[in-house]
Order: sequence, then structure tokens, then C-alpha cells
Amino acid sequence: MAIPHLLSSCKDGVVFLTSVRMDPVTKKIARKLQHRGVPIEYTRKSVIDPTVFSDGELCPEIRHNVREKVVFLFWDFMPDNFTGHLNVRIKELELVLDALKRYGAKHVNLIVPYLPYSRQDRRMKKRQPGSAKKLAKSLERFGIIRYLVTFDLHAPQITEFYDNIIVENIPAHVIFARHFRKMFAEEIKKEELRINSTDVGGSKRARDFAEEIHPGLDIAIVDKRRDESGSKAIKIIGDVSRVMISYDDIGGTMGSMLDSCAMVMEAGSKKTFGAFTHNVCSPKEVAGDKKGKLTSAEAKIANAKIPMFTLDTLPRGKQYYKDNPLITRIPYHGFLAQAVLQLMSVNGSVSRLVDTWSTLEK
Repeated sequence: MAIPHLLSSCKDGVVFLTSVRMDPVTKKIARKLQHRGVPIEYTRKSVIDPTVFSDGELCPEIRHNVREKVVFLFWDFMPDNFTGHLNVRIKELELVLDALKRYGAKHVNLIVPYLPYSRQDRRMKKRQPGSAKKLAKSLERFGIIRYLVTFDLHAPQITEFYDNIIVENIPAHVIFARHFRKMFAEEIKKEELRINSTDVGGSKRARDFAEEIHPGLDIAIVDKRRDESGSKAIKIIGDVSRVMISYDDIGGTMGSMLDSCAMVMEAGSKKTFGAFTHNVCSPKEVAGDKKGKLTSAEAKIANAKIPMFTLDTLPRGKQYYKDNPLITRIPYHGFLAQAVLQLMSVNGSVSRLVDTWSTLEK
């Protein structure tokens, strides 16, 4: 297949850089595009593995020559024991962007499947920070990011916080739809499948997902009430079908997801599944879990015995999914490879790709 006409800024080559955890996905994207003749530089030097000094200071090193190059930087916000918590990952990204600016990168296209602080788009109480906007301004101050590509911002209006960066907020249902359309082909044909929104706020997301799977596919909505002790599911709005897929953007504590699955089962559904974009899965450890393999969210899924599907936007590796067999990751590297090509191409359009992706032949 011929590649589109590339932008003049990309004709001299494009450098791929990646965090350690994003390396497997980035490598697949690079190889896929290289096989099509796209001039991408991707080697072992592309992986940014920071030095951590004895006092905790971070020192990432850019080992590729990036002067006057277009850089695609693939980054994750998966906390781990080596570099610490989420906010350290943000600081590490800022240090990488500073290095790229200092050493003459033409511009950076930032690929972050999960963008943190998207639930803090506004102050819910007095004297709280505008964290999502603060992160936006922090990234913009480097002046070298042209595009930011992410999946399912919890609050889509966050894109308006970026004045000088073009944000491509990809709805994850275009990735999920392909998988579920094939998996539930018989149920769709017999009109035995519906999508379930875990709360009223996610109803549009669920509706878009249902329409992407099959035009006219209906949805149900779980109505919740919130108080100081948290949220509680009250009732289901709409009818349930024999097979239900509960859908949400962020799988955090998994309380809302599993409550909604339990409610549709009580209402008469015979099979229920869960799908969530971001596999945050509550890092809080489970009391008594001496091996430290489960978080509270993962323990809830194991106890409920309900199959879950995720995009693995916080990359966890193969072993994680072996330890949690009820959670299945849906690959998204094929979509990102095509999205990258759109950003490199004359007349390329990520929006057009989103509109057509789920119905394209694999």
C-alpha cells in the first residue's frame, strides 16, 4: 500500500522516542510504518530510561540526534516502584521536553494514551486547584509540542485549556467497537445486546459506543446518588437485554462498574461484561495480600468473576494479564500507527480516521 505524501517537515526523517513501559507499543507502531516505507528512526536509543540518583533526582537522557527533527514522544503515566508515583512521571516528562527543546528538536508530537488529572477539570469545592488546566499550561510553556494525542478524556472540555497545542482526544469506542462487533455478532443479529452506562454522566459515551457497534443498538443507564460516603447505584433507566456490556472511561476503584454489572444481572440479564478505557485499577493494596499481586480493584473483579476489557492505556505488561485472567487488553497500536501517519501526511486527518476506523477492514 502506497504511503500518503508526507509533510516537508517529515521528509528528512522522524524520530520516535518512548518511555520504557510504552516501548512494546511504540516498537510495533514503528515497525508497522517502517514496513510501509515511512522514514522513522527507531532503535534501542529511542527508549528513555532515566538515571535516578541516590537522593531521588531524575536525569533522563536523549540519546538520539534530534536537531531539526520531528519527534514523536510516546509517554505513559503508569506509576511504578522505580520512578515513584504519578506526579514523578509528570516531572520526568517535563525534563524530557526541556532536553528536546534545548537540543533543537523541530517540534514534538506527544502521544499519551492516558492523560492524568482529567477528572479535575473544575474546582468542586472552595480552595481547590484547577489541576487539569495547570497541567495544560505546564506542557504549553515548553513551546515545542504541536499535537497531543490521547484517549477518552474524562472531561472533553479539557481540550479548551490548550491554546497552542492541538489536542486529538480519541474516543476509545472506535477501538472497542471492532472487537465487540465480531465477538457478539450473533447477539447483535438477534437483538440480544445492549450497552450499559455506569452513570448518567456517561450516557453520551455509551450511546456513541452503541451506535459504533451497530446503528440503533440501545442502551441502559444506571442512576446513582452521591453523598459524603460516596456513590450508590439506585436504579436502571431503560430495559436490559440478555447480554449487557457496562462501559466507562476510567476503571478506578471498579465500584461503579461492578455495581452496574450486578444491577443488570438482577434485572434479568444472562451475561454481563465490562469495558473501560483506562486501566487505573486503584493502586491501593488489599489487606492481607502478602504477595502484593492484587489491588483492591483487581480483587473486586476476581471476586465478581465478571470479564473485563481494557485498552491498557497504562501499560502493565504480559504478566499482569496472566495474574488477572478476567481482564483482557484490546490492542490499539494499529490505530495509533495510522494516526501517526495522518499527522505526518499532507491533508492527513485524525478526525476522519476516527470516523472510519471501526468499519475499516483489518
